[in-house]
Amino acid sequence: MNNKLKPAEMMPGSFGLPIFGEIINIISKQELFYWQQYQQHGNVFKTAALGFGKAACLVGPEANRLVLKEQADRLSSRLGNQYLAPIVSTDAVLLQDGEPHRTSRKMILPVFHQQAIASYFDTVQSVVTDAVADWGKQGTIDLDAELRKLTLAIVVKIFLGSEKTAEIQQVSEWFTTLTGGLYGLFKWDTPLTLHGRGQAARRKIAKYIRQVMRE
Repeated sequence: MNNKLKPAEMMPGSFGLPIFGEIINIISKQELFYWQQYQQHGNVFKTAALGFGKAACLVGPEANRLVLKEQADRLSSRLGNQYLAPIVSTDAVLLQDGEPHRTSRKMILPVFHQQAIASYFDTVQSVVTDAVADWGKQGTIDLDAELRKLTLAIVVKIFLGSEKTAEIQQVSEWFTTLTGGLYGLFKWDTPLTLHGRGQAARRKIAKYIRQVMRE
């Protein structure tokens, strides 16, 4: 069977420019980049980006079963999600493999049980209703940006218990800055770089969470 396997380099897709890969398209298009690659190459394709290295992208429910269940022990969450380390801690569940990962999942799973999710419905409905109330008056809106804000507002209200609009907005802005830092080419912790501003936002979020826990 092994003699039928093709080299990874023959996978559909492109590694892009030398050194830079396809980082420019990934930054400018974000999710649209992957959708276009899927439309062009199907549910398996390759790419590469400066700071991330080479990658194989698998799309669809069969790929999810393969990666998350059937071949989970042959794949590494740590290696695959290492680029998220600036956002989460190095021992976060997204960067764990094997038994540590299974233990962490058991601890957080109750939060996502059906009964728990059902209890969030009223909060989600309230946040969504308030958020979309004036969309019709704004003319053209950036739907992607607005949905990101909406998602963050729901997370902050449900999991951190904040009821203050200004507080929710502030944490959402910090998180947006933090995730934006992933696309920084220069990994210098200074306000002059995307990475540095992202790390500053991470420290503010950590400080806020510690304050909420004390209260």
